[in-house]
Amino acid sequence: MNAMKFNKLAAMVLVSVAAAASVGRPTSMQEALSGAGAEALEFHQHVTTLSDPFFEGRSADTRGGRLAAEYVAFHLKAIGLEPAFAVSAGASGERTPANVEGFLQPFSVPGDVQVKTAEASFSVDEKARVLEVEKDFNPLVYSGKGAARGPLVFVGYSIEEGPNGYSSYKAGDDLKGKIAVVLRYEPVNEKGESRWSNFDGWSRHAEWMPKMAAAVSRGAEGVILVNPPGVKDPRSRTLETVKSTRFGKPIGVPAVMLSADRAKELLKTADTEGRGIMDLRKIADEGGHGALAMKVSAVFSMEVDVDRAKMDSNNIGAVLKGKGDLSGEYVVIGAHYDHLGYGYVGGSNPNDQGKLHPGADDNASGTVGLIMLAKRLKARYDAMGEGESARSVLFLGFGGEEMGLLGSEHFIKNTPIDSTKVVAMLNMDMIGRVKNDEVEVSGMGTAEEFPALLGPVFERSGLKVSQVKSGIGPSDHATFHKAGSPVLAFFSGLHRDYHKPSDTAEKINVEGALRVVSLAEECAWVLAGRREALTVKQTVGTQSGPGRGNARVRLGVMPGDYSGEEPGVMVGDVMENTPAQKAAILKGDRIIRWGGEELADAGAMMQRLRDHKPGDVVEIVVVRDGKEVTIPVTLQSRGGSE
Repeated sequence: MNAMKFNKLAAMVLVSVAAAASVGRPTSMQEALSGAGAEALEFHQHVTTLSDPFFEGRSADTRGGRLAAEYVAFHLKAIGLEPAFAVSAGASGERTPANVEGFLQPFSVPGDVQVKTAEASFSVDEKARVLEVEKDFNPLVYSGKGAARGPLVFVGYSIEEGPNGYSSYKAGDDLKGKIAVVLRYEPVNEKGESRWSNFDGWSRHAEWMPKMAAAVSRGAEGVILVNPPGVKDPRSRTLETVKSTRFGKPIGVPAVMLSADRAKELLKTADTEGRGIMDLRKIADEGGHGALAMKVSAVFSMEVDVDRAKMDSNNIGAVLKGKGDLSGEYVVIGAHYDHLGYGYVGGSNPNDQGKLHPGADDNASGTVGLIMLAKRLKARYDAMGEGESARSVLFLGFGGEEMGLLGSEHFIKNTPIDSTKVVAMLNMDMIGRVKNDEVEVSGMGTAEEFPALLGPVFERSGLKVSQVKSGIGPSDHATFHKAGSPVLAFFSGLHRDYHKPSDTAEKINVEGALRVVSLAEECAWVLAGRREALTVKQTVGTQSGPGRGNARVRLGVMPGDYSGEEPGVMVGDVMENTPAQKAAILKGDRIIRWGGEELADAGAMMQRLRDHKPGDVVEIVVVRDGKEVTIPVTLQSRGGSE
């Protein structure tokens, strides 16, 4: 039964059940859907449940994320699998619920910056105004903890040294005891475009941290950031928040951003000559002005206290004990259960923040596949006769995948099994949108034997299997391959609902997803029973998997550090014949800025890629050997060489 027929049947069931009830005739959902088959019913039920709003998009910053982990663990335990972990508590000290003890592996992920205190006011000529947070101003994550009060000083773009001798400061500028008013961006022309960038966007001089550091190094007690008017950048009308700046580092003094209206009011009334913010911007555009003191009567006060939180997440682990002399080795089968929640973590579109992201395909589909596969393999193992041998199977559900493979990274570093005994890892990420019987299996080049060993399995499946050699891609199998394991990644393809609130359960092709589960099952069965060891081959490159979303361009780097402890993207590998290689980005570089703006993490990098078109030139800043290096990169189409 295809997905369209199944979904129509489900809709008819609701009508038929209601109609039957109205005339007193008993019926049941099971009876009405009996034509769909028991497994199709079960798959549909699990996907619908995991993508229900109750689970809040299954992100680490929601209670629903924790409940989703318990849901999956409960069902793996009910199948009869054994717990994979010792009983432990999360970072908050909260213990695993008793009914799933040993099935959850707690770990922490970077959380939001929490605003504990945010107060600001100013007075000019004894006329005072108390500012309202989130309307008139917002604290920035760059802020140090504490209070500051003092007269105002305008420092323009607060640039130490720019092209052609430009500087916002003069020798001897002393900001001690003062509050520095800093313009965002860099000098612009009459069109509101950068004077220093050779392409759309901004040069490295527009970066926030050096601006603030320049003011603080001259003794500023606090920093006020304002958007200059007339700038050709949609963000120039945005009042930033601790969420949008959450990966910045504290500068040691309080820092806030003013709204356009309050900045206009403040500068007009505080300037000694009554100049407006546009007049002051034009002065700053030319440079050489030095710090411009405001009226002595203009005083700004602020108090800020922000705290970077840690959030609890979980991996899920369950063991199907093997048979005979192979039981000491493992086949690992994984799927990430987390998604984007309300759009504040991972690579969601900023326009969708605050909206529920159900994640039915990404990756409720793969998570349900994990449960169904556990059930099937448990039945096959129970049916094995005495004297037969098969490897143990470790089923893993990963948290933190959408934040940068954090769950699988944690598991690799804190594995309860001997990692040398892992024969292969199979991953299911987005298996619910099969079209035209097509499915992609990546990692075919990670073991020398895979093509000959699995070719017959692919042929028997009746699916059109696209085989990709690389085991490096934007999902958890990449973590295992980097750790030395052969991997296989099952993926049914991208779609327009990727990382959007429209990734809902009724769009899942249940029959197609179950066929992918069957394919993964047969691959796992072959690998579990084959006595010979696999010959591991390390691969490079990337796959057309979910991490790129609907981006039209590629950069060509593989992130190499998913710890989340430092902002930016560590370059773990640079792919051949890609924009990154051509621009001389190197393995070991940490990409910290993109087009003049801070780059938070791999998810943010994917979002930036989605915002570009082939041929765009972007200025990327990397940290290399402790120094910042600015690199212009010409992006190319995803259709370029892999």
